[in-house]
Amino acid sequence: MKLQLTDAEVADLVLEGPADDRAGGFQGLLHRLREGLAADTNEINISDEDVERIQRAILEKGGGWQYKLARVFERTLGGSGHNE
Repeated sequence: MKLQLTDAEVADLVLEGPADDRAGGFQGLLHRLREGLAADTNEINISDEDVERIQRAILEKGGGWQYKLARVFERTLGGSGHNE
């Protein structure tokens, strides 16, 4: 899936986090998301599996990484899978 992020969403996505994909859990997810980001266009490619994981995190908002994902993707993915 391709999404168009705002400058603020891109800034949240790239702000801090793991340096490589050896980190597990949400850190590994954030690394994969950064790898799929075209910084010149703010367009990001996300696998269906990662979309589902992001949507679950947005609904749960149980910790720092979930809140980070919500700040970046709530506008485009929400928790229901529908673009808003």
